Amino acid sequence: PEVHVIPVRNWLKTTQRFAVKWEVENNDPNILIKGANTIDIAGDTLKDYKLNIYTLKVGTGKALITFRNEQSGEYIFYRIV
Repeated sequence: PEVHVIPVRNWLKTTQRFAVKWEVENNDPNILIKGANTIDIAGDTLKDYKLNIYTLKVGTGKALITFRNEQSGEYIFYRIV
């Protein structure tokens, strides 16, 4: 597996819990992603989120990773190529 580390910043002064969702471009069945479904980040800090990516064949792909605060609806996203 390839491990991607995504630094996620909490822009508020209080702790936030983010629900994590990932989508593989074109729903490619040869790309599997595993990671925690939620991440808690203390106020005004940065925390690393580790995402494991497995591929069943050689190639390239893209994924969209979204961190959403379900209480406020605010979110941040990252694209991985």
